[in-house]
Order: sequence, then C-alpha cells, then structure tokens
Amino acid sequence: MGTGEDVGGTDDVNGQVRLRYAPDDSPLDVMVTAGRGHVTSTEEYFVMESMLKDRVALPVPSEYTLDTWNFGINASYDLGPATITALTGYQKSDFDRTVFGSYTPEKQWTLSQELRIASNPDEGYAIDYVAGVYYQHLDFERNLPAYGQVARQKIDSYAAFADLTWHATDRLDITPGLRLDYERAEAEAVGFINFKDDNDFMSLSPKLGASYGLTDELRVYGLFSTGYKAGGFTRTVTSLNNSFTYDPQTTYNGEVGLKYRNDAGTLEAQLSAYYNITTDYQMFVGVQPNQYLQNAGEMTAKGVDLKIRARPTDELGVTLGLGYNHSEFTDYNDPTGAGLDYTGNRVPYAPRFTANLMLDYRFDLQEASGAIIPYAALTYLGDIYFDESNGVGQEGYALVDLGVKWELDDRVAAEAFVTNLFDKTYSTYGFNVAPYGNVYQLGEGRAVGARLSMTF
Repeated sequence: MGTGEDVGGTDDVNGQVRLRYAPDDSPLDVMVTAGRGHVTSTEEYFVMESMLKDRVALPVPSEYTLDTWNFGINASYDLGPATITALTGYQKSDFDRTVFGSYTPEKQWTLSQELRIASNPDEGYAIDYVAGVYYQHLDFERNLPAYGQVARQKIDSYAAFADLTWHATDRLDITPGLRLDYERAEAEAVGFINFKDDNDFMSLSPKLGASYGLTDELRVYGLFSTGYKAGGFTRTVTSLNNSFTYDPQTTYNGEVGLKYRNDAGTLEAQLSAYYNITTDYQMFVGVQPNQYLQNAGEMTAKGVDLKIRARPTDELGVTLGLGYNHSEFTDYNDPTGAGLDYTGNRVPYAPRFTANLMLDYRFDLQEASGAIIPYAALTYLGDIYFDESNGVGQEGYALVDLGVKWELDDRVAAEAFVTNLFDKTYSTYGFNVAPYGNVYQLGEGRAVGARLSMTF
C-alpha cells in the first residue's frame, strides 16, 4: 500500500480425513469424509489504474477470513446389472469479509442428499442409464452493519433426473435426458429496509445427443441441451437496489464436434463448435460492496474449441488448447432502471481468445529411482471486460509456468515450480468508483514453491 505495508497474501490451512469400507467379497462400498478449513486473505485490495505497474494498493481495507466445515457419506451397493448410490453432504461456512471498506460478514450452511441408480456399463446391454432424485436445503445470512441491514434466506431445491444412452448400432449412440427442477425460496430483510417474501420456481430441462463412429478412432457428435438457474431474492439488500427479486434464467445450447483417439492412445483430439442463447441472463450489477443479482436480458455465445493431447514419443508429452468465444448482449434490459442500452456489448468475463500449451519430458532414472519430468506451460487469456458497459477491462496477457517433478513410484512424488515466471501484472476484477476512477484487483505475481505427495 501507499503506507509501505505489504498486502496480498493468503494463508490456507485445511485438513480432511476419509474412511472407506469396501470388502472384496461384498457389493457394499461406503466412504465417510470430514474436513475443516481456515483461510485468511488480503488479496482483495484494490489498485488504481495509474498505480497498476507499481502494484500500490489503496489504503481501503479489503480482507477476509473464511472458516469451513464439511461432512459427507458416499454409499453404493452393486446389484450386478446396476449400482445404487446415496450421496449425503453437509457444509457450514463463516465468511468474515471486509470489501472496499465495507464490513459484510455472512454465514451459510447446506445439507444435500442424492439417490441414484446407474447401469454398470460393462454388462453389455443395449441401453446404459442413470436416474435419480436430489434435495438440498440452504440457510444463509448476511449482515450489512453500515446500512443497518440483515438479509436471511432459506432455499429448498428438489430435482429428478434421468439420462440414458441407447447403443443403436455398434457405431451409433443416442442419448436423451430430462431433468425436473423445483425450488422454493424464503427471504427476509430486517433493518432500514424490511420485507418478508417467498417464491417458487419450476423448470423441465430436456437434452438430446447423438454420436457416430466414422471409424474405430474417429467419432462425430451433436448435442442439443437446455440449462436452468432458478430465480430468487438478492442477498445484498440496500436502498441502492432497483429490485430485490430476479427471474429464472434459461439457456438453449447446440454443439457439434469431432473426437479422435488412436489405437495406441498416444494422440487424442477434440474439435467442437457451439451456439447458445440465454434468456433472462442473471448477472451482478453495481459496484462493490453493493453488487446485487438481477436479470439483464438476452445474451448469445458462439465459439470453437480445440483440445489436443499427444505423446509423440515415450518421453515427450504435448497438451494444446485453443478457444474462440463471441459472447454479447443481443437484447439488453437495463436492470438498474436507468434506461441504458448495452445491446451489442460484450458479456463481462468472456474473453474472445484463450490458449494453453504444455510440454513435458520424462527422464527415466535407474531402476527403483523413478523418473524426472521437467515441464513448461504457457497460458494466454484474451482481453475481457469487468462490466456490462465495457468501460472497465483487462488487456490480453500470457503467463509462463515452469516446474520439475520427481516421481519415485505411484505413491511418492515431489515437485518444484515457478508460476507466472515473468511476474506479469494483470487484473482479475475492476470497477469505476469516485474519486479514484477505475480500480482493480490484481492476479497473483510470481510464485515459487514445492509440493510433496505421499500416499499410504
């Protein structure tokens, strides 16, 4: 900061234990998991545009402490032709956060339960399937002491789903699917603004896919699918909000592509093209710390993705990814009530171009000494905007990572690495606020570290 104090670090301490019961002679498999995490961070401090290169932050507190607890049970029973699975999860979090000088602590706990049955694919049936039901309860509370506000929500989500693959011929697969969602939300605001309300939402989301093996190595596929996000009540209740409710969001997606994998498994490639339309697009409007969720009209996204994984020799590995994405508002409906029209603007956080390349080379050591694997990775992210007006953004940038792994065997591995080798300064979020103008949160600079992994 301008005072000379260093900010931007994160301390993360967490632990997790698992206990599995899976006798060889029993169809029962049970895994119990419990975990605890504690994170403290000052990475959310903001930097004025004029001070980006110097990385000098504004002396406005932006820090948080996050405590989490989780517990889960995953139990399955193999019936022979199918497996029944029950997944139970519980998570509790305390988020003690100050963002841009505003103290906004929140608490949340969730309980979820899923029951499903899935065919065992090795049985050789003409139809493979998965079907099930899902339930989640969420309890949330956020305090805004500066506004004298407390916001509470209770959300119950239910779903039933089924997905099957019909192996029509040796080369043709047809995959229909259907999901029914129902959600009920109860919201309460206490303080300067008071209200108590509830609402429920329901949606039926179908999908249909097909794939055809042109050869044993090359497959073509097509997919039409729909996606859904329930409506609800904003969790940020202030007098600056235009509305405290928002409507459900629906996405219609089409995709076609090619997949290739040679017999030896040394070359895999996938080329896909997609086009989707999202109505009642949900996005956060306003600036920190008063952002709230609203509908912003219709947006479309279309693009092409290429992924290649190759191992030309036993030693050399190559991974390549290229992406082009064109996302824009096609019918903007100003959620702030100011009558602004951003139709044709790019959607925030949607870069036009992305690319990544990773090379690794394996040096096998003498017997029982394992292997040394140096690697280099290049990641490119094209220019993006952080707001719907396209007034605050980040230019495209590339990051270089280097590292070397030592794999003794399947159970012991060590790694030394350098991420963001050239210490590139880049932003992950920004907004415009008087009297500072555009301010940004910075991404992580150069980091040097090591890892040791041991499995018993």
